[in-house]
Amino acid sequence: KNDFHIIFGGDDFASNDAPVYSPRAFHRFMLPALQRVADVCQECDIYFCFASDGNLWPVADDLFGRSGVDAYYEIDRRVENAKITIEGNNLPYEKVIVVIEENGGSIHSVDEVAAGKILIEDVITPQD
Repeated sequence: KNDFHIIFGGDDFASNDAPVYSPRAFHRFMLPALQRVADVCQECDIYFCFASDGNLWPVADDLFGRSGVDAYYEIDRRVENAKITIEGNNLPYEKVIVVIEENGGSIHSVDEVAAGKILIEDVITPQD
């Protein structure tokens, strides 16, 4: 008997415009892998949940119809991102998280932590 009943997998593989995989590449490479994971999960009586954001319509038939995945989460029609730069000494990270979450946001990643005397400049990132 398993000590767990749900496996969460996946990752963001699409922008607001399209998936990073062509539908043909998704069908050839990703779909068989998802099906193998889903089959093993079903054999073990475990739910397989998959996440991704962005425009998934070009691969929707394979992802939602043929993959065997039991459930999906974090499937957004449109993803909004914000970059935040916080400077200071002894920053109360836990309080920063609370303020962001109270305002409807979430932290998906912390891209850089730097110490010392630096000039922080705004740069273009992949989310721009």
